[in-house]
Amino acid sequence: MKTLAILMIVTGFLSLAVLLAIYFYKNNASFPAQTPKTNLLTFENATSPTRVVVGEIGINIPVKEAPNYSFSDSQAIFINTSQKIGEGNSIIYAHNWNNLFGKLGKVKMGDIVSVFLADGREVKYKINQKHLVSPQTLGILKPTTDSRLTLFTCIGFLDKDRLVVTAKQI
Repeated sequence: MKTLAILMIVTGFLSLAVLLAIYFYKNNASFPAQTPKTNLLTFENATSPTRVVVGEIGINIPVKEAPNYSFSDSQAIFINTSQKIGEGNSIIYAHNWNNLFGKLGKVKMGDIVSVFLADGREVKYKINQKHLVSPQTLGILKPTTDSRLTLFTCIGFLDKDRLVVTAKQI
């Protein structure tokens, strides 16, 4: 019985150590900010987004264009199957880490989001919705007739939900 108790205590400490390591990796990872270059291998072109900025909460990160379900430790991902910036529902997502979309939950209605394109243009949006959805909620990915930006990240215990922020072009 004493051996079982010791085994359970050791297992508990190891589990705690792993969870703390994951937490500190997610929230203290410092990756150098790099501006992505136009690259045919990553689907980028002159109208591809290269940076997303939400000045009110301190988000200012590079963006790369890639297929859905691509991930990066240092950049947000613009889903190349979503509509182009300024032409419908443009979707950008990133990890919920401090150096990426970790501060996204702090946005307020009316905050301004700027998306910078490879050709040098800046497209501005005003945040008008913020909500939590399950990972199975695919409606956020659907095309729209209005020009909007959808930003999302994982959130919650073991990243079980998605924080979705939408903004209308201004």
